[in-house]
Amino acid sequence: MNGSKTLINYAVVFVVIVMKVDSSTYTALAGMRKGIDNARKHTAELAGATQMKGQVEKASALIDLKQDKIQVEANAKSAKINDGVIGTIIDVKA
Repeated sequence: MNGSKTLINYAVVFVVIVMKVDSSTYTALAGMRKGIDNARKHTAELAGATQMKGQVEKASALIDLKQDKIQVEANAKSAKINDGVIGTIIDVKA
């Protein structure tokens, strides 16, 4: 009986950890999607920069694109780490 309680406790802890990691992965993927959407918007702004205000508009759009790139990369790293955590948890449980 005591062994089955321990097993149940481990199972509950496992489920809670996986749910938290899954939530973190979802957040990372949402962050990647937002960064990509912003990059599309800023690319359009860059392409549509008028000649008159062009330099300021282009510089602003380029800075925004760089920020979008950093956002996507950071969230991709987070998703990759979360994937590794789940793999480690599964290896430990197996």
